[in-house]
Amino acid sequence: MLCRVMGVSRSGFYDYEKRVAQDPDPDHLDLVEMVRNISESSDHTYGARRMSRALRALGYEVDRRRARTLVRVAGIWVRYRKKYRVTTHSRHSHPVFFLTDWKGTSRWKAQVPQFVT
Repeated sequence: MLCRVMGVSRSGFYDYEKRVAQDPDPDHLDLVEMVRNISESSDHTYGARRMSRALRALGYEVDRRRARTLVRVAGIWVRYRKKYRVTTHSRHSHPVFFLTDWKGTSRWKAQVPQFVT
């Protein structure tokens, strides 16, 4: 009856009641500050897994999911490495130009076929 009057579902009401009954974690703000410090010292390269490992090494009982939540609350981001990409295509049929001879003298060497445009 109370849920109908308030306009909420029963599961939502009991979920709210359960959340309110829990005591807040006293270490939460300390952990958020610690996550910020670790992130800045690692140049924003630690994700949730490495962050949880670092926090466990400092003596905090934190799993990966809790570390992910702390990272999100702290508002930090992860700087990803760019994937190495090969930009040279060595197996081509075009001629290779040499600007310098291997003896040190400057000269051009190449066979240039006629290109059809």
